[in-house]
Amino acid sequence: MKIIYKVFDKIIHIIKQRIEIRPIAEFQSALAFEDSQKFIYEKSGLRTMTFIDHWDLRTYCLKEMPSVGEVLEFGVFKAKSINFMAKETLIKSQNQR
Repeated sequence: MKIIYKVFDKIIHIIKQRIEIRPIAEFQSALAFEDSQKFIYEKSGLRTMTFIDHWDLRTYCLKEMPSVGEVLEFGVFKAKSINFMAKETLIKSQNQR
């Protein structure tokens, strides 16, 4: 008999979650997140690389850049990116000697 009550409670819990009224902004945010995840899943291939954050991406790009040439950064606001790139390229150039 307990199992019937547990199943019944679970069904009620699921129904309550489905009909729960949420603020429209919260609902739109959830839909946008789902759409983004679906897009990423559909467009990604086996060789798609993912990064934890933009700093991780920048670190990877700087490690993969050729040892000769220019590195350009546009749209400097608080100089966080350019300072990061300068530090990383300095480290790379010291390691190449």
